[in-house]
Amino acid sequence: MARHHETERLLLRPWEAGEEEALHAIWGDPAVIFWGPSPDLAATRKLLRRIRQESDDYPDGFGWFAVRVKGEDMVSGSVFLQPYSYGDGWELGYHVARVAQGRGYATEASRKLIDFALAAGEGPVIALVLPDNAPSQSVVRKLELEHAGTHMHADLLHDIYEARDCSSSLRT
Repeated sequence: MARHHETERLLLRPWEAGEEEALHAIWGDPAVIFWGPSPDLAATRKLLRRIRQESDDYPDGFGWFAVRVKGEDMVSGSVFLQPYSYGDGWELGYHVARVAQGRGYATEASRKLIDFALAAGEGPVIALVLPDNAPSQSVVRKLELEHAGTHMHADLLHDIYEARDCSSSLRT
């Protein structure tokens, strides 16, 4: 099982069995997953099983993580590092519950995972971002990821951003 990651404000820990409702609050919300939210709790239950199984197969520190603000009970988001499907490296993904958006959690959690992967020599780290997703575009700008082209993913054209060394992701 993947290890926990911690930032000043956040705890990133592997998703646990029984957290379907917390995951569904994020992945079932069409305002968060606007390209195709999880249709119901049963589908989210399957998603949770899949991401937990896949995460078990990744190296320690990689996988899917529930994001919690320290001192709070609510899962505020989900972040992951999974093998990049279209080449070498690791894909970074981040999704924040609607009630927790606008607080910098996606940037903070992503920075932690990028720094971890690159320090472990596991780059590049790739983020696929829809061109019209302004909040996500803002995250990759704050992380100072380099634009590396475009790619069709899930039948949608995405911008590709990448981090290849720690120097860009270590800035605050």
